[in-house]
This record gives sequence, structure tokens and C-alpha cells, in this order.
Amino acid sequence: GVRSVPLGAYRQADGHYFSLNGSRGYLFYTGQPAFCRGCLQHGHEVSRCRDLKCKNCLGQGHLAKDCQDPCRCKNCGGEGHLAHSCPRHKLTYATVLAGAGGGRRADPYKKGNPCYRSGRSRLGGASSPPSHPP
Repeated sequence: GVRSVPLGAYRQADGHYFSLNGSRGYLFYTGQPAFCRGCLQHGHEVSRCRDLKCKNCLGQGHLAKDCQDPCRCKNCGGEGHLAHSCPRHKLTYATVLAGAGGGRRADPYKKGNPCYRSGRSRLGGASSPPSHPP
């Protein structure tokens, strides 16, 4: 038989993404200019990036999947939590209307630890969960 699957494509500043059945992917094509998904600059790829910034500890020179340091919040700079669970996280109008009220979004990666790392890296070999276009 024939199976139909909705495919959504959209463009962002750093390239083309597609969504297939709820899974997001990055579209590569022949002759595509080099683009680093680590520092979001053109001219090189993440494997040759000199300005890597860890999304876990906010340190330079390594990826979150390789990080051994405690997680650090990019919102307040505090240790032990990430920005999405920051005590200083400000509610948006949409969040209030949605009834979230508590000021914290659920962390789909959490396994009893706000800094749970399995599958967290979006830059390296570790897989990331599906996400949807904005």
C-alpha cells in the first residue's frame, strides 16, 4: 500500500530544517556552504570549531556530551540547574494563559536530576529527542 506522511520544511538563519512525523532534521545538500552548528557561524563545521561553547556548563572548548563539570544556568549563572528550570525564569504571557502557573516547564530529559545529560547534546554524536518548528 501507499503511506502518506506530512512533511513540513522551513528555513532558519543557519540553514534548512524539515519535520517528518514529528521528528526534526537538518537538510544537507551538495555544494552547501560550511556552517558550524556549534557557534552558528559560516566558514567551518563543528568538528573544526575553535569557539565551541558547552550548553551544559557554558564553558569553552567542549560539547555538552563531553562535559564533566556541573551544569550552569545561562539565565542567572547559577550551578545545579539549567535555564528552563531557573528560579528566576520569567513567565511569558502564553505560559500564563496555558495554565502552567508554576513558572517551570516540564523537563522531558529529567530522570531525577536537573542536569541529566543522556541525549542532551544537539551538536555531537548523541541523539536528541524530536522537536517541532517554532
